[in-house]
Amino acid sequence: MIKGECEHKRVKKMYARTNKREHEGQIAIKGHREGLLVKIKNKEEDLKLADSRGVNTPGEDSPIIFGLPRQPKKKRGRPKKAFFALGIEDSDCLPQTSFHAHHHISDSQRFAVDIPKFLAEYGEDPGVKGFLPLLKDHLLSRLTGRDFDGDEHVFSDDERDLVKIVDNRLFRHKVLRINYTTYDMRRDQDSINPRTHADIMVLSPEEDVEGQNPNMAHPYWYARVVGVFHAKVKYFGPGSSSSESQKLDFLWVRWFGRDLSALGGFGKRRLHRIGFADSEQPGAFGFLDPGLVIRSVHLIPAFHYGRTTAKLGPSILRQPQDLDEDWDLYYVNIFVDRDMFMRFLGGGIGHKATRLIVKIADTLQHFFKKKAAAVEDPSEMDDEGLDLDALVGADLIVEDDGAGSGVDEDQEDGEVEGHEEDEDEEGGDEDEDENENDDEEEDEDGDEEEDEEEDEEEEDLGPEDENREPDGEYDSGYAAF
Repeated sequence: MIKGECEHKRVKKMYARTNKREHEGQIAIKGHREGLLVKIKNKEEDLKLADSRGVNTPGEDSPIIFGLPRQPKKKRGRPKKAFFALGIEDSDCLPQTSFHAHHHISDSQRFAVDIPKFLAEYGEDPGVKGFLPLLKDHLLSRLTGRDFDGDEHVFSDDERDLVKIVDNRLFRHKVLRINYTTYDMRRDQDSINPRTHADIMVLSPEEDVEGQNPNMAHPYWYARVVGVFHAKVKYFGPGSSSSESQKLDFLWVRWFGRDLSALGGFGKRRLHRIGFADSEQPGAFGFLDPGLVIRSVHLIPAFHYGRTTAKLGPSILRQPQDLDEDWDLYYVNIFVDRDMFMRFLGGGIGHKATRLIVKIADTLQHFFKKKAAAVEDPSEMDDEGLDLDALVGADLIVEDDGAGSGVDEDQEDGEVEGHEEDEDEEGGDEDEDENENDDEEEDEDGDEEEDEEEDEEEEDLGPEDENREPDGEYDSGYAAF
């Protein structure tokens, strides 16, 4: 600390850092903090000097063994597991997405993957086996205009050589955005992130939907995204119009399979159940065009069946929190929002692609299973087997007695009294006669309106009307899924 004749300069510097109100206390606090910082610095220097000499400083609980360096502290928590997708610390900016585009992937080349180096490092990973042949088959299918049929067409090695990936590099991305039209003709958007929200749904191929057994058909396929890429590709095969590279976006996915032992849906009154395909089977992993993705899907783990390691061994494609295990089965949550529910119910106006394969008439029949009870002649028999003709005739007779003149007794008495008063007041002037005629016309108009109201009340079939036909017996409740 500065002492002596220059001490007044230090106080003046501190005064400039105050708010000029009661500055004495503020200057004292700042001087105290400055002294603490000096003490901390001196203590750190003493500790470094003691470590270099091997001397135990006062205040330390554990002695230092002379001639041996200090042991590093062990890090607590689980060891960090390698994961292929980008992490939180990786910045991959994606600008605002236009709602006219189906999907949007960043154009950044910051996170490049060198294919030979990647395969040399992770070639023994069960999820990475066959990576390059599958990738080239996918790129060739898209470059040659083949439609997606669920299985990638297997090309020969000579055909694969016609595709060149520029610099043997793929570019990873953090997020894929999907725009879709909801059931009520609105635009919505989902963000697909392999680390957090990675499950998607695509339309099932037509031959799978229109199979021989309609009960086994399902309109969608499900997958988990493990990587979002773009690459610059050159094609030198038949039909190629240019030797320049073109950008292709694609997804690396892990496919789910349906549990056919427990079918779901409206008729079965339970959710559809799916699980990961075995990694030893062909087609467990693959590549997908982002343009085929409908939207993200919400999957609920089937906790009752537990976790398993049989479907995939330790792999960088599994998310770190899974700890090299998978949930054995998942349930497809069709009630996550109204749009998802309408995709399984059918009839969504905005679901142009699914209207033809998910028909609302086929699903609504599971809500009301029982048919209306058969009645021989509903016009003659009611629910208890009574003869309705006699009852209806009696009602009509009563109504005819009261409706013969179209007015009630009070109205008739009023009209009689009106006529007697007219006879007593004969000989009045012409103005009074005209007023009385107007009054009579208003009374007749009111009587006609009351008659019309009575007729309308008679035509309304109330719940206690014996002439009502029996209602159909519906199933209790819509269905418990």
